[in-house]
Amino acid sequence: MGSQKKKAIKFIKKGNLKHKIAKRNEKKRFNAKKDKKAGEKPAKKAVTATAPARNGDDDTDMLDDMDVDDFLNGDFLDEDDDDNEQNDGANDDAADSDHDDADDGESSEEEDESALDPRYMSVMPEDDKSDDDENGGAPEEGGASRRELTMEKLTSIEKACAASKSIASLRPLLQIFSDACRSADAGIKAGVKKTPYDIRSSAVYNRLMVAVFTHTQAALRAYFNLPADDKDTTVSLDTKKWTKISMTVRRFFHCCVYLIQETTSEDIHRFVLRSLNAFLRYAAPCLKTSRKLLKCFVSVWGKSLDTTVCMLAFVRIRELATLVPFPFLETCLKALYLAYMRNVKFTNGVNFQHHIVMGNCMVELYGLDLVSSYQHVFIYIRQLAMTIRKAIAAPSADVLKGILTWRFVNCLKVWAAVVSAYPGLKALVYPLTQLTLATIRLASIARYVPLKFQCVKILQQIALGTHTFIPTTPILLDILQSPLVTQKKKNSVKETDIVELDLLVKLSKSALESRRVQEMVVSKVFDLLQKECDVQKYSIAFPEFGVPLHLALSKFATTTPVPQWKRLAKGLCQQIETRSEWIRNKRMTSDIAPKDMAQIEAFLAAERKAAIAQMLEKEKKQLADKASQYAQSSPASNAGAVDQDDDEDEDSESEDEVAREPPTGSVDDPDHVEDMVWSDDE
Repeated sequence: MGSQKKKAIKFIKKGNLKHKIAKRNEKKRFNAKKDKKAGEKPAKKAVTATAPARNGDDDTDMLDDMDVDDFLNGDFLDEDDDDNEQNDGANDDAADSDHDDADDGESSEEEDESALDPRYMSVMPEDDKSDDDENGGAPEEGGASRRELTMEKLTSIEKACAASKSIASLRPLLQIFSDACRSADAGIKAGVKKTPYDIRSSAVYNRLMVAVFTHTQAALRAYFNLPADDKDTTVSLDTKKWTKISMTVRRFFHCCVYLIQETTSEDIHRFVLRSLNAFLRYAAPCLKTSRKLLKCFVSVWGKSLDTTVCMLAFVRIRELATLVPFPFLETCLKALYLAYMRNVKFTNGVNFQHHIVMGNCMVELYGLDLVSSYQHVFIYIRQLAMTIRKAIAAPSADVLKGILTWRFVNCLKVWAAVVSAYPGLKALVYPLTQLTLATIRLASIARYVPLKFQCVKILQQIALGTHTFIPTTPILLDILQSPLVTQKKKNSVKETDIVELDLLVKLSKSALESRRVQEMVVSKVFDLLQKECDVQKYSIAFPEFGVPLHLALSKFATTTPVPQWKRLAKGLCQQIETRSEWIRNKRMTSDIAPKDMAQIEAFLAAERKAAIAQMLEKEKKQLADKASQYAQSSPASNAGAVDQDDDEDEDSESEDEVAREPPTGSVDDPDHVEDMVWSDDE
């Protein structure tokens, strides 16, 4: 009885009784209007219609009719808990348990969650007064009108926050911040009531944003006794202290998330993401808040084409992954890949640079913990492999459409970059290589030549990063011998013939008949052959590697009628001869036996390392130039020969497909993963 009495007294002091009575009176007024419209009996109308006339006397009348025992046995507290549960149930993340709210007795602010919760405020009548702050510092709502927030009023609140640096003085500022975030919804969304303050000046709004982040940081540092110049975000916080102000901290982060999600201004996104640098340590103790922040950051990271916003969002994701305890890192890895996969469905000149930035971010995050990364990369590569196996075992147009796309190619690209960057993931080189080769096999028709080029680049990246021999010359030489190159094409100058092979995975039918596209394909083949030679030119076996390539290019130079192609083939042959002779001379002066694998690996290792760094720097510069070029050009010019009539040509494409081998097993058979055993030849 004593504890219930204390709880009831605290309930009254917090002002929640006034809110509860006001809600009951509002319900009575609503029922009165409902009964009036329904044409109920006059006696019932007379009873319910008296509620609006009572207004402010509701509190006194109800309390006068109750004695102490009736009040203590009342259902105010139980109904308040039920209302909070209903509000929490409306949230998308209500299914997630929050261990920080388990102990209601330690925090005096947890019982006052409704004072800062916009969802609670939105269902209150406009003529009710809000008593959010126990010290009386929070602004009160006047009747039906909204008061304008002036610079003088904001300055006075700032001075109070700067003078005390306490959580109590910070609450009025956070309440105004919450109202400012909800002010746009007050006049747009149905059911959202007006906020007490009306911000009409952009200068006041900007000052409010700066003041909130400045004074919140100062108040939290003072509360946790952290030095003002402390930049070590890994310092653990006092759990008991954090629990007492958990609702204030969570309300601040909720407003930040709302501000990012509901605004489209890149300037606001940059400001909020940059300002959150000093606050994420306070979100780490609450897993539910960390999930909300992660979801918000990942959404901005995947959708924003602004490179600065994308990088700021990723830095915040990385900080969360390192601050929140371990299982959260795996959540970050999964969320980042899913966002990447959703946002790389198409590649064009507009998002070309954005896809590169997202891929680099993936490589960075998956390097934080290679043990967890290995498991995730293995699972995602296996999912891609199962899709490929289904297409080979039971080929169909729908399955092939899902594989021979930008999304599938971009997934291969990002995993190739991750595997190439970390030696601890080298065990995944073989399955990823086989997966890429299978994709090339499925792209057997001439229209998918750009997709083959993308896959060849992936294989060359893996070979360069892992020092593994992955031959791609047979694929490129096969393109040189295909009808796309050998047949004579018409000299057309249509606008649709202006294509960019780096932005395509499939050529249109009109592009196949263009002489310009034919020249671009041949030029691309020789560029990739040159890169293949650069990847292998420091290998001790380069002379043997160059023999079949030299023979094939010599034959091509004698058979092709195009003088420019002859020069390209002869020039590459000359480079192969010169490099092979140089490697032979190096081998003659060394005492390396074929069985000394350590010495073979160390052969020209320093020169190879320097050459790889130079190649990567050159490729980085080329990608930057391409990105700037594509960004300046119009999207239409970048997609001139993109797939246009895929549905109409599915029947005609089947005639050009190379006969595939019969399926070796059913798709529904259970997966059987065997050990990878190398043959004697390999």
